[in-house]
This record gives sequence, C-alpha cells and structure tokens, in this order.
Amino acid sequence: MTQTSTSGTPAGTVVGAPIEVTSLTKHFGGVHAVQDLSFSVAPGRVTGFLGPNGAGKTTTLRCLLGLVEPTSGSATIGGQRYHDLHAPMRVVGSALEATGFHPGRTATNHLRVLARSGGLDEARVPVVLESVGLADAAGRAVGGFSLGMRQRLQLAAALLGDPGVLVLDEPANGLDPEGIAWLRSFLRYLAGQGRTVIVSSHVLSEVEQTVDDVVIIANGRLVRACPLTELTTGRAHVVVRTPSADALVAAVAAASPAASVQHSDGALHLMSATLTAPAPAHAQRQRLVSAEILKVTSTKMWLAMLIGVVLYIGIGVIASIFAPAQPGVDVPTLETEPGMRNLFAQAGGAYVFAIVLGALGMTQELRHQTITSTFLAEPRRNRIMVAKMAAYGVIGAIYGAVGVAFGYALAFALLPLKDHAAVPTDALWQIAGGAILGCALFAVVGVALGTLIRNQIAAILGILVWVLLIEQLLVVFLPAVGKWLPGGALFGVLQTTGFNGTEYLPVWAASLVLIGYAVVFGALAALTTQRRDVT
Repeated sequence: MTQTSTSGTPAGTVVGAPIEVTSLTKHFGGVHAVQDLSFSVAPGRVTGFLGPNGAGKTTTLRCLLGLVEPTSGSATIGGQRYHDLHAPMRVVGSALEATGFHPGRTATNHLRVLARSGGLDEARVPVVLESVGLADAAGRAVGGFSLGMRQRLQLAAALLGDPGVLVLDEPANGLDPEGIAWLRSFLRYLAGQGRTVIVSSHVLSEVEQTVDDVVIIANGRLVRACPLTELTTGRAHVVVRTPSADALVAAVAAASPAASVQHSDGALHLMSATLTAPAPAHAQRQRLVSAEILKVTSTKMWLAMLIGVVLYIGIGVIASIFAPAQPGVDVPTLETEPGMRNLFAQAGGAYVFAIVLGALGMTQELRHQTITSTFLAEPRRNRIMVAKMAAYGVIGAIYGAVGVAFGYALAFALLPLKDHAAVPTDALWQIAGGAILGCALFAVVGVALGTLIRNQIAAILGILVWVLLIEQLLVVFLPAVGKWLPGGALFGVLQTTGFNGTEYLPVWAASLVLIGYAVVFGALAALTTQRRDVT
C-alpha cells in the first residue's frame, strides 16, 4: 500500500458549513442515548467529538446524517437537515465505521457505486484512492483488506464529492503509527482548506495533536465544548457577541441574496451559495437505478445465479420431454397442445432465481451495511428503494430472457427425438413475454421480502420452502386458492395447464395479480425502510 501526501486532493479554498446540534435527544426504548445535547462545529477547524464508549457519539452523528430520527431536537449542516440537502455527497462526506463494504466488490467498484448513487463524476474514484494511499489496492476485493485499509477506503468515500464538511467516526481505529501520523496531517490539511471537520474518539490523546476544538459528552449529555487550548491550559474563555447582529444579517442578505446566513447568539455563519443544483428528476432516477445495477453486477453472485437459471431450466425441459408418464397423474403430454405449452413454459422457471436474487441482494446489503453508505449518498430512502426494485426488476427480466432463449433452444433441439404435437408458434411470444414479466416482478418481490425479513438465512429458506413446496401443493390440491397466489398467477401468465386439467387465471388477470403483489410488497418494504433507524 502506497503512502501519499495530501496532494491527491485538489488544493484551494473549500467553503465549509457550520454544524449545529440543538437540544438533541434520542431514546431507544428505555435507553436514553442522547439527552438535550447542544453544540456547534465551525468551518476551517478540526473539532474533536470526545467521550467514553457508549457516551452517545455515534448516535449523535447518525442523527446528524439522517440515519437515525431524533426523538426531539435537531442537528443541521449549514442550517439544513441532511435529508433536505439536494446533493448531500457534495456537501457532507462521512466515514462512520470500517464496515459497509461487500467483501467481493473491489475498492474501485465500491467507490463507483457510491459515485453513481450520489451523482458524482466517477473520474474522482482514482483521485481519492490515490489521496488515501490505496491506489495500489484499487483492483483488490475489499474482503482481503486490513482494518486500516478499510478505514482509508471509508475516508476515500467521504472525499468523493469534495465536500465542505467531513464527519468521521473513530477514523484512527486500525491504523498503524505511520497511518495515524498521516491521518493527522491529512485532517489538518483538509481543515486548512476551509472544510468543517468533526472527528469522534474516546481517547483525547489520540486527537489532541490534530484538533482545534473539543466537544466532550458523557451519558448522552454535554460536559464541555471549548477550544483545545482552553481545555489543556484551564484558562477561562471569552464569548464575543455583536449588538447589531440583525443589521449585519440584513446587510449580507442585501449584498448577496443567495447566501445562507446562520445567526445564533450574535454569532454569524455564512455559507456559500454555490452548492450544486439538484439534477432533473429523470436524471436522478437513472443514476440511482444505474448505481443499483452496478452494485449487483460488480459481485459474482448474480452470475452464479444466472448459471443456476440455465441448469434449472435445462433439467425442467429434459424432464418434460423424456420423463415417463406417471400412473394416475393426469398431465398434458407432448402429443397435445397444452403439453407443448407446458414444455415451453419451463423457460419461466427462472422466476425462482429472480426472487432469491432480490432477497439475497437486499439481505446482503443489510448484513454488510452497504445500505448505510447508499442512504448517505441519497438520503431520500423511498427513491433508493424504488431504484433498487427497478434495478432488480431489470436483472430479473434478463434472467427471464436468458431462460427463454436457453429453454426454447434446448426444446427445439430435443423435440425431434420424441413424438409431439405442432409447436404452438402463436403462443411462443406470449409465453416468452410472460416469463420475462414474471421474473422481473418476482425479483421486485424478492427485494421487498429481503427488506421485511432482513435475516438472510430466514429470507432465503422461507422463500424456497414457499415457492418450491407450499405454493406447489396449494396449486395442485387447492387450485381455487392456488391460482391467486404469486406462483399460480405466474402459471396463468405462462398459459400452462395443471394437473387434471386445472385451468389458471386468464393472462390479463394473472398479470394484474402479479403486478399487485409486487406493488403491495414493494410499498410495505419502502414504508418499513422509511420508518426504521439505520443503526
């Protein structure tokens, strides 16, 4: 790993924004994590946020970053809540802990996902990797990184948008002495550019060579907030207020109407009005969906599942053509048109992998906490959930298309070996469209179920038991009920005929039922995500 100087970050003046925490309170059930906490952090200075483990530092920072909803009070950046920032990664960079990485994703791809989610130029990725000394490790999977390397990658992610505010939670954890010395000089350099830097730690000696000011808390309450020199020398401090603060605010507003002025007890904070304007809504949607697709395709999981699609459908097609008839089981044969429809409908079997992929992808995000960095890049969580479902819908449709292509090709190759009815060419396109639609919608349902269940093993086992066992039994033995279930609706979309001549819903009705399941489960997942704290 290369040690670099601070020159990897563009030099020049950066306009920082003040941080204001006012009467902040957060309760988790009966636990009072933060109690009536108030302090401010000024631009152009490094502020140490100190306190013992369990003092409430991380909870405070998560409230500031919109990951946890305060019970009362407020935490703002430049006078705005994090959720209200139009381009948050251009305003605030954060590194909460050395987690939130998918172990199979490379450092470069991890940052590319974040850049795309935040609407940033991906050309910044190699720049920030160089600036934190990870240029040589850019193509390595993060699962092989040491804790110190992960800390550096978190810092690189925080710098992606070249923000004016940096929020760093215990950034020195895992760094060796050389890395700690580098971090100290790097943070001083960043603050010297005009940035607002807040660094949490539970050890004063760890940050005293770096910080200008300190905010000390214990048991969720403020103990002291002052310049470091005042803390270490014990000298009294002086507060200066202007008697004409309102007049000064009016004068600044008249001179620069677009400027943001924060006024607190006679202290004025001015914030540049040059923040990036929000991108058009359609552009935001496109880059979020693109980021989610990159997130999936930058791991090997989706390719492994795609191979599973081919094997599963291959087995289904071969079994449909060569399996001997079972006594007492009335199943349409290849000598009939329904039997031929059922054969080509095997291509729709990719839906099993589409729903599992959606659930697996979502639970992995929760397990590895990569969802946290996504919510920091785009704090409006409903947009993230819609983009995530759209992305998995696209990949589910790809699974469906691959299933159709392979299933059809294999069926046409093997059919000459058996007696069969005429190929229902009029239905082939309809079956193909139904398979692709069904796989897309099942992928959306998988994302929703992963969000609601959260536990990866429980989600995957539950889905497989339901799809491959319970639903199949209900469709066979209680067809009046089974045809309204997601799997039964898919059989209707694929125009299959069940045991003993069971007829499923018409294509249009079955399609509406499937869409309804996707919308309902998706809405429940989005609502749950919106209300849940990210801890």
